Amino acid sequence: MKELEVNGVLLDDVADTVQVNQNSALNVDINGVDVWSRIAVVPYPIVDFQASSNLTTQINCTWTTGSDTLSTDLYEETLGLIQANALTGFAWLDAVPGVTYKLYVLAIGTEATSVSNVDEGSLLVQGSVTVDYDAISGPDALTVSGSLGNFIFTPPLGVTEVTACMCGAGGSGCAGFVIFTAEYVGGGSQGAIISDKYPVTPLVPLAITIGVGGARTSGGGNLSNPGTSTSLEGIGSCAGGAGGVRNGIYQSVHPDTPFEYCGGTFYDGIAYLYIFNGLAYGGQSGAFGSGGDGQTLLNNHANNGGIGAGGGGHAGSEGGNEQSGAGGNGRIVISWGV
Repeated sequence: MKELEVNGVLLDDVADTVQVNQNSALNVDINGVDVWSRIAVVPYPIVDFQASSNLTTQINCTWTTGSDTLSTDLYEETLGLIQANALTGFAWLDAVPGVTYKLYVLAIGTEATSVSNVDEGSLLVQGSVTVDYDAISGPDALTVSGSLGNFIFTPPLGVTEVTACMCGAGGSGCAGFVIFTAEYVGGGSQGAIISDKYPVTPLVPLAITIGVGGARTSGGGNLSNPGTSTSLEGIGSCAGGAGGVRNGIYQSVHPDTPFEYCGGTFYDGIAYLYIFNGLAYGGQSGAFGSGGDGQTLLNNHANNGGIGAGGGGHAGSEGGNEQSGAGGNGRIVISWGV
């Protein structure tokens, strides 16, 4: 033997025989002639690789392992190895909501040969804010700024759709007087309501206006005040409810019938009889509150309406000082990823 090459490396050997570790040698060459080679088997790629998107807790990576695959490793394009030897799939818990990840599954066969598959996965950004006339609440209240009915909502990064449930402000009840049994004073109407999913652009601010409930009235002058509208820029506007009137608009026809909207259950206000002559009706229930009860007693005011609901009417003597119930202010509840 004059010269021996293993894997292209020249070795010196004076003997006529030499031992070669076949687990590490791909080919053996003696005097420039290939006398032995080992062919590495490339594994079949995995199939059905899917990295789930728009989930709320984790990215689930699933696949079917191909034949001749010894192991599969999961990688992310910028983060590197996520899970080694994940043969049957893997649930990734450390992903950041709103970020899209490019994931690879590397199928490893004999002699460390490999093929890879790629897919993208992401988690939803979750959050919710409730905006009232003078307050902001919710776990993501920092996405809203402003006060006293005028606010700015900025959709977080990664949020392209929101669910908005909102209502205009309720109208006040009527403060009037009745003489005959067929007469009445009406309660205020609820503010208009809309609720649906709407597209938004991340980080693009949207103006919010919260409606103000109709103010109380007094004096038995058959007066009331409407509520004002609530709006979310680019999504919609909800008109305020009308005020109650004498022998005209009345509410609380069915005060025991539930009104369900925006996740709550509310009721019309209760109507009260005025000394055998007519009625003082309660206000209409709204998206987030019950209607105010009517009132007929001297020196007692009718009840205010809840959020988005109408105030109760007051039936009393002409020129009295008792007041009707005010309408409830409007509200917007914005949520995303739920």
